[in-house]
Amino acid sequence: MTRFWRLFFVFLLLVVAFLTAMYFLGLPPPPPKNLIVLMQDPDGTTGSAEVTSGGGSQVLAQAGQATGTSSASEKPRTPYSPGDAAINGIFGSTLQARPALPISFTLYFQPNSNLVTAPAMTQVLRIVDEVRRRPMVSVAIYGHSDNTGDPTVGLALSLDRAAAVRDALVAQGLDPGLLSIDSFGDRDPLVPTAPGVQEPLNRRVEVVVR
Repeated sequence: MTRFWRLFFVFLLLVVAFLTAMYFLGLPPPPPKNLIVLMQDPDGTTGSAEVTSGGGSQVLAQAGQATGTSSASEKPRTPYSPGDAAINGIFGSTLQARPALPISFTLYFQPNSNLVTAPAMTQVLRIVDEVRRRPMVSVAIYGHSDNTGDPTVGLALSLDRAAAVRDALVAQGLDPGLLSIDSFGDRDPLVPTAPGVQEPLNRRVEVVVR
């Protein structure tokens, strides 16, 4: 037997011993070349994913499950759990680079008023904290009114409310260039009502931080 074949058989024995040890110790197999991991959604729910290749398919149905292939013709591996440490080791930089999800805030107003009340000011301060927490951000401010009175007046009032919130945010040190405003008047009520009904929940400004 030549030296090449002796080394080959030694290598083969080592591979078999390694795989046997992993099996008996319950260790996960080394990741395939193309690894797919099902992650939990930010709201705590988990969907499912079907991974298909030329050799077949597998379904991932639990958070943290993984599968993959090392070639296009190989059947995806039986789903397994590589563990948080392995997932973070492979995808850590990608997970950290994910942008934060949009978050919305609602500020309410008195009838026929664009005055930012004390409770609304508390929301303004929360918005400022959220904006400063994000490295890249934009803030959309949408004004609304109830459907009492002239719709044209309500549309103008809702714009005044959005502008008042914008000014309050700028007064707290936010860059005006990050802020945009728009108004809907009574066209997008939070609580649908009959014409002429004063609904406090519809007299509002919605702020979306992205």
